Amino acid sequence: MPIATMRRLIDASSDYQIKFVVDSPDDYRELLDIVSQLEVPSEHVWVMPQGSTNEAMDAAAQWLKPWVQNEGFQYCDRMQIRWYGNRRGT
Repeated sequence: MPIATMRRLIDASSDYQIKFVVDSPDDYRELLDIVSQLEVPSEHVWVMPQGSTNEAMDAAAQWLKPWVQNEGFQYCDRMQIRWYGNRRGT
């Protein structure tokens, strides 16, 4: 989604969250660039690990959680995968 469109949606909302799924630390720069372009406060940024199994998400959380906390963002898990597995429609 283009930055201008995202900015219009944010401006039209009384409350919002910007969510990112991160595959590896290589994604950090792009995430920070988008957050900077959108000019959103860090508390509105939610970051979750890429992963289709509990084990993959647990492994990613080891390197992702500290970075998220250091940046002042919010960490969130992909609970639909933990609860239902990697199934279509969840």
